[in-house]
Amino acid sequence: MWLFQPIPSGAQQLSATLGTVTGTATLTLDPIVLASTAAVTGLVPRTVTASLTLDPIVLVSYANASRTTTVETLRDYIISIIGGLVPRSLSGDRFRKYRNEGGGRFHPWCEANPAGAFRRYQVRDTGAYSTASVSTTDLEERYVEFITTVAYPQNNRTGRQAALDRDDVMRQDQRKIETAIGLLAWGDFVVPYATWIGGSTVRERGQAVDYLVVRQTMRYFRAYS
Repeated sequence: MWLFQPIPSGAQQLSATLGTVTGTATLTLDPIVLASTAAVTGLVPRTVTASLTLDPIVLVSYANASRTTTVETLRDYIISIIGGLVPRSLSGDRFRKYRNEGGGRFHPWCEANPAGAFRRYQVRDTGAYSTASVSTTDLEERYVEFITTVAYPQNNRTGRQAALDRDDVMRQDQRKIETAIGLLAWGDFVVPYATWIGGSTVRERGQAVDYLVVRQTMRYFRAYS
């Protein structure tokens, strides 16, 4: 098991590219699983310096780890980003956030109020929680999944072809949203700092409303305090 230790500022600066990251890091090797018998003589941990090539998805940058945030901050930031988008079609009908009153049951509200549901959206996290993948004495690395749901009433508001035009508008909005908060939005999530890890988008059909559902997993660093 390779235990990556926090390295003092300035001691290591790994240069990142879009492909891989190559640099030098200080590692502490677990003697129980270390393959080299020479290195585990006496069964004591050994600290070594090694040249590494790391996949940027799994690289933990100590500089970025200092930018801690919270799920609440990320959620509210995503809500504000979507609210500021200008749709490609029917641009006068902007995205409007759902008020989340009572149980915050978005789908039932939209089904009961289809006339007022066009481009109404909700952003919530799933609440899933697992053991931190990386932690220090001050912070830990966490993953959160957000679900963004946008409503589209089943009428001819988007065009004469009804459902087909609605599909086209939903596809346009999907691209707009994914560009704003997905993989291509890495530059927007600097403050608050987070990294897009993966996601998926589907359409769901209700009784009176169609829904664009965007799921995305993000990595962030959370302070203990």
